[in-house]
Amino acid sequence: RCRGGLWDVDVATNTLYWPARVKAMFGISPEADATLDDFVACLHPADAPAVLRAFAAAQDPAIRTVYDVEYRTVGKEDGVVRWVAAKGRGIFDEDGRCIRAIGTAIDITERKQAETLQNATQRRLDLLNRIEHATRPLVDALDVMQVTARLLGEHLGATRCA
Repeated sequence: RCRGGLWDVDVATNTLYWPARVKAMFGISPEADATLDDFVACLHPADAPAVLRAFAAAQDPAIRTVYDVEYRTVGKEDGVVRWVAAKGRGIFDEDGRCIRAIGTAIDITERKQAETLQNATQRRLDLLNRIEHATRPLVDALDVMQVTARLLGEHLGATRCA
């Protein structure tokens, strides 16, 4: 199943063209209109500044960078957090003004969820490995429990652990 789509912005009129697949990445139903305000409003607050800077740089005639970002959205209609990978560029007229911005957007939510799970699993394995190495030379059960509790507390960021 296709998880991507094209996007197109008429910079002069601030008109946004999103097909249903891209609207879905922002929690917008296929029949609903989508605007640039929706794009901005649906950006996850932690990701919005970097995304908007990258989008502006792609439209800046002096910079003309490729817009290449991964960010979270918060669905307008459903409140669901999704991950999007977007790429694009500005299209400039003969006077150097950006007249359009076009590109692609791909829903990468499943990949990001898998990465999060993999990272959490790796952190747990690293903790277990540290506990195993720290307790291997110990013979007293109380010593083993103290070292294990200390390492677990450090791993959890606890200020007290017994």
